[in-house]
Amino acid sequence: MYLLRSHSKRFLHLIFLLAALISLSGNVLAQDMRPDLMYFRFDETGQTVSVNKAHPATRVVPDGSITGALTMSGTGQFGSALVSPTGSGQFVTGWSTNLGSSSFTISFWLNLPANPNNGVNYLWGDVGASSFRCFEGGVAGQGGLYFRGPITDVIIPPNTIPVNTPKVIHYVYDKPANVIRAYVDGVLAVTQAQPTTVTISGSGFFISGYSSGGAMYAGTSIDEFRIYGRALTDQEIADSWNRDVDCFFPDGTMTYELLDGNLQPTTFAQVPGILNLGYSVSFPATAAPVNITLNFHNVITDAIVFTHSFTVNKLAGQTLTGIEAIPLPPSMPTGYFRVEVIFNNHNSCDIPADYIAKDATLLLLPPGAQMCVVWPGDVDNDGLVNYADRAALNKYIYDANLRSSWLNGPTRYSVVGGFDYIEWKAQPSAPWETPEGCYMDTDGNGVINNYDYIAIKLNWLRSHGVLPPKQAHTLDAKSFDMEQNFPNPFNPSTSIRYAVPERSQVRLVVTDMLGREIATLVSESVDAGVHTAQFDAANLTSGSYVAVVSMTGLESGLTFSKTMMMTLSK
Repeated sequence: MYLLRSHSKRFLHLIFLLAALISLSGNVLAQDMRPDLMYFRFDETGQTVSVNKAHPATRVVPDGSITGALTMSGTGQFGSALVSPTGSGQFVTGWSTNLGSSSFTISFWLNLPANPNNGVNYLWGDVGASSFRCFEGGVAGQGGLYFRGPITDVIIPPNTIPVNTPKVIHYVYDKPANVIRAYVDGVLAVTQAQPTTVTISGSGFFISGYSSGGAMYAGTSIDEFRIYGRALTDQEIADSWNRDVDCFFPDGTMTYELLDGNLQPTTFAQVPGILNLGYSVSFPATAAPVNITLNFHNVITDAIVFTHSFTVNKLAGQTLTGIEAIPLPPSMPTGYFRVEVIFNNHNSCDIPADYIAKDATLLLLPPGAQMCVVWPGDVDNDGLVNYADRAALNKYIYDANLRSSWLNGPTRYSVVGGFDYIEWKAQPSAPWETPEGCYMDTDGNGVINNYDYIAIKLNWLRSHGVLPPKQAHTLDAKSFDMEQNFPNPFNPSTSIRYAVPERSQVRLVVTDMLGREIATLVSESVDAGVHTAQFDAANLTSGSYVAVVSMTGLESGLTFSKTMMMTLSK
């Protein structure tokens, strides 16, 4: 019954781990979401040229220009917008459309006027790319959109975009899935299957109309027009649809570390006590005040249970570094927490904004509690993963069946999640009812069962720390080994001891210095344990000889080999 319960819990744990891996990309806010191909903001009020703000290394044209009665004026998503006062004119991008057959994303902010006659309102496109275009009105209806061309029509139904109610639209062509997905204000609205091959290549891309003979309907406004040469993910769209992506923080310019009392990186702290936050800020180049906020989130409810904020001043041309001591009060709850650090700083547009750094995990211990540092697989905590750990886990599970409370304890938590729990690294664990329990839970899921053998297998024969050298009297059957012969030098015979942790095939031979076999001491399967082989060299001359052993575990298939120099002195 216990194994059935533990298997079910383990299965749910694996589901949780997979979900954590899938959602991992949402833990850190994307910092630079500038498009790689095209990004027109239309913020050059009163001018006829708008700069392509896409990434300078990959943008397809440097700028675009207005023809006809279009203006850059009024109110757009973050500044002014491209406005059609009279229903005539185009914005000529100067780009001969070339999206090829690969994934892409087109997004834009749209404000529609009333369209009482249901006239066709051409928003953008390229007539030379098989009439690649997007329009409102006509067959699309008031407040609906048709995306057409060498594709299967993608239809956003009528009235989805109410009059004078701006919306942000994304069209994502996902080539591997052969679909185009349409989003409205970051929410998936339509998914339309596409032919196996969709190729977009034309003669000239227009915003407002899709050739020199069309235009947006009078009163229509478009802003934040972006084209990416890839399919944005749902998370990227959710993060960026209402965000000024031209205002960003360069990656790696704001970092932090959680430090202990000795100013060393830590993953745990004592309550009450002091946690130190080391920080570094290298952006912007100018002087700026930087507000830093540290939030502790409950890992179950995600509620903030503790917060600490402080302000420091970055000087022009210098990197700001420092350490903030954070008192943890006695009232602070203990256990695992997701630590969030937010830097409020001036971004690339010189506007104060939040930069959410990568989360960290912190374990808070109550007064007097001892944290157990787990190396997954090292269940006997001796610094080495071997057969002794299998034996220790076997015994613990057997004993714990008489004390079921030993089998369950606090689940470890990591912001990375997934298989992070069984990676070969030191992991903090909260105290269990028995000190041994935290070490036995090698996979960190709060349940001790047969699945904990997985971490032993994955980390087999790994070691950490400084292990004491084995002496002659310490040879045992915890692992494959062969120790130095005794006596050495010898005359005329000597003993060679070797150990196998399971029934194994063993071959032990002696060679001369040219590699020629002199004697075969063992060539058979032997039981687990420590064994001794005798080597009689009465018929050999003085000199150096080599003992060579190779072993294969008959149950595990693990192999081991070792050579050892011996000296015969007559």
